[in-house]
Amino acid sequence: NQVRAEAREQFFDQYNRQQLLLAEQASRSVEDYFATLRRNLDFAASLFENGEVTRERAKVVQGSLDKLYQSLADTAVVDLVVFDREGTVVAINPPDPYTLGRSYAWRDYYQWARDQGRPGQMYVSPFMRMEGGQLRGNKALIVAEGIYSKEGEFQGVVALPFNFVDL
Repeated sequence: NQVRAEAREQFFDQYNRQQLLLAEQASRSVEDYFATLRRNLDFAASLFENGEVTRERAKVVQGSLDKLYQSLADTAVVDLVVFDREGTVVAINPPDPYTLGRSYAWRDYYQWARDQGRPGQMYVSPFMRMEGGQLRGNKALIVAEGIYSKEGEFQGVVALPFNFVDL
């Protein structure tokens, strides 16, 4: 009985250590994923720093937005969305005629970027029901970053909705 009890204790101790290692690995993976999202948001925002966030400007940088979205193809990111200073979608990858041209100024991430955000800051939403894009009607998380002029004036928002279940 003593040997059995000791074996059981060692088994549970080893099992707990393995679970801790798995949890630490998962934590690092999630941190790495969010760091990747932040870099991509920074890049997308930088495409609009030198001018206003408009459909015309979005067309000029569309090739870069396409490449950026393609680089996220093996991730849980669903869409790449750019909003102008009024909250209207001026670009979305992959293309979605339903979402393009609609206003989402009522969303928390837009209001945060407009009212509180600063260059380089990232907003992470709670789970929310998607009103546009590929996950329309489903729940997802959104990471977003405001787009600001070099003088710090709010110009728009870039957002990456992603399927947290897939992550």
